[in-house]
Amino acid sequence: RPEAFAVLREKWERTVDAVLRKTLLTAMATARLDEATEFLTRLVSEGNLTTALEAMRALGRYHNDERVRTAVKAAVETRGGKQLVDAFREEF
Repeated sequence: RPEAFAVLREKWERTVDAVLRKTLLTAMATARLDEATEFLTRLVSEGNLTTALEAMRALGRYHNDERVRTAVKAAVETRGGKQLVDAFREEF
């Protein structure tokens, strides 16, 4: 439900605890909503490295979904960086 994603995103934006933020990213990915996938993909391309890696891992559960794979691959290619490229190969 879109309302659930909005609540999760708001909570993520207000949370500083790293473990809880990671859990919230996973919950967002599990929602399987387009806006959640777009948000997580944007974090891969624009977030700090730790957040980018966590967002990618959260989306990695959908490595067989070509739409998700293509979006994450584009975000990684746009951003670049060995760690992200290596993580993409591992997750997808």
